[in-house]
Amino acid sequence: MQSAGSSSDSSTITGTADVIPLSHLEALPDDILANIFDRLSIPELVVFERLSRTLGRRVNELGVPSYLRRNPHSNITLSPSATTWPPHQLLRHHHIIDRSLRTRRYHALQIGPKWPQAVIPCLSVSSSRVIYGAGGRLIVHPLEGSNTNRYGGKSVCQSQEYTIARPHTGSRADIIGLAELGNDQLAVAQFDGTLQRFDGSMRSIAHYPHPKGANVHTFATRSNGDLMMTTTSTGIVSLFRTKSPWQPPETFQLGHSRAWSSCIPTSIDALLVGVNGSINLHALLPSGPCTTPTRSLIGPDLPSKSSPYDIQPAPPDSIHSPSILLSAWYDSHLRLHDIRLPSSSPVATFSDPWSWADGSAMYSTTFLASHHIAGGGARHGVVALFDLRQPNDGWSVFSPGGKGSPVYKLVGEGGRIWGVTERRGFLLALDGSGDHHQGMVRNGARSIDGNQTNHNPSARERVSGWKGRGGKWGWTVRYGEDEGEGVVGYEHGRRFQSHAGGVMGTGGVQLLESAKVI
Repeated sequence: MQSAGSSSDSSTITGTADVIPLSHLEALPDDILANIFDRLSIPELVVFERLSRTLGRRVNELGVPSYLRRNPHSNITLSPSATTWPPHQLLRHHHIIDRSLRTRRYHALQIGPKWPQAVIPCLSVSSSRVIYGAGGRLIVHPLEGSNTNRYGGKSVCQSQEYTIARPHTGSRADIIGLAELGNDQLAVAQFDGTLQRFDGSMRSIAHYPHPKGANVHTFATRSNGDLMMTTTSTGIVSLFRTKSPWQPPETFQLGHSRAWSSCIPTSIDALLVGVNGSINLHALLPSGPCTTPTRSLIGPDLPSKSSPYDIQPAPPDSIHSPSILLSAWYDSHLRLHDIRLPSSSPVATFSDPWSWADGSAMYSTTFLASHHIAGGGARHGVVALFDLRQPNDGWSVFSPGGKGSPVYKLVGEGGRIWGVTERRGFLLALDGSGDHHQGMVRNGARSIDGNQTNHNPSARERVSGWKGRGGKWGWTVRYGEDEGEGVVGYEHGRRFQSHAGGVMGTGGVQLLESAKVI
């Protein structure tokens, strides 16, 4: 039986070729029925559940837990924790996310006010807070469970700001990296080489010695928080033991002038360094890191070269093997590598054809849901989304107020994408949290300025279509609308298809309006 549906006779079920009495299905052993359930989608499981009380009970006991085990989401901000959700409620949450990704239904909001100056920001998301590093400031937004939705994503509350840069240091002390270390502790790396650990009150509790005379360009930590790594403008790689700030770092010099990205995975004992042309793996030995690469993963096929701007391992508790690496490259592509394989080439490549035509690099990338990935583009705050099972069926979203800016960092989880552009943080929600009052962002953390007057009306620039001759996006201005609320997306395929909310823009591009946030 390939698919199931109820017939006019409630005691039978019709398949593609046979009529099967319900009593036969109800009498099947658990192992056989579980094998059937493993082949069904969420809507098909719901059909089975409604056929009879007996089958409904067995769907809840066998089918729902099995589906959740086979299609896990890596969640960060669910309330309460996903492990405490009733299985049926969690299945419904997964269904909302899957349906939103399929139908392109999403909500978008800016978080907090626009920052006074353009910066290259960074971002960290944990179960209790969202933290932005903007210039020399830490902007901390607590997360709390929704007041109107018992089971769902937490909502963002009003922020507190902490200035950690010393006076008169200017952009030399800008924050370039953040990482949660557990126990409410935060690691912060600054451009001038300052590396500190902060407690939950944002009080510095440890300083780490860093090589002098070079600016820090990348910062990475291992997910369990025991190791930290920096790379500098002069190609020095430094490895720190988080719990031993008094120890000097282990260092080595790259053969290249600098690294564009770095990562410390948990699946292998190695440091990953993204340089021009490849991602190099430096093995971690008991004596320290290897100074020469033990393996290299390439981007485009040789002789072409590109640089990886972001490297992300598969998140914990996800459907992906820990050996999968996702990377964002200067040549407008996202790439998946499997380090279990002997080949240095990617196993899959993804690109937004409109960003590729515009010559836009991919600056950042992340995993989300069960089978999806996202990439942050170099222009207009574009976030591109792809289904790993259907690489050519992608779509993109212009993030709130992101015109002209790269998406410098993305953090994905179940049905949410957190991101930053040069002037603001934002949240894209595919989990339906925007349908609940203050389900995404509390009023105190919204971007709306209550002091606006008729002399300074709010305005929102939105894309109106693609200018085929100029190879650029066309923009219009809407007055009386806040730029931090509501955005437009577009299908990667030129052909117009009837997805919910889609409208035809100029240049034959199908535009996708975001849903209104309650």
